[in-house]
Amino acid sequence: ERDTAEADRVSLVLSYDDHYCRYFASHASTWTLHLSDEMRNSLRAPEKYAVVIPKGLGRCIVRVGAGGIAVQPAKMSNNLDN
Repeated sequence: ERDTAEADRVSLVLSYDDHYCRYFASHASTWTLHLSDEMRNSLRAPEKYAVVIPKGLGRCIVRVGAGGIAVQPAKMSNNLDN
């Protein structure tokens, strides 16, 4: 999703469900995010980022912009019974 009020930043919302992503309830994960040339130029950002997602299930928001990258766990839980 991209907030038009914040043209210098883009947000990615990841959702780790309790069935397919069970492993990540107790393990962090690292992903490589590659930006297109158009996105890089728009954000004045590097081509790629290493994104570390903390352990847990649920939603996580990754924000990318000229100032770098921020990972915000949102409603992430380590409990598989939720």
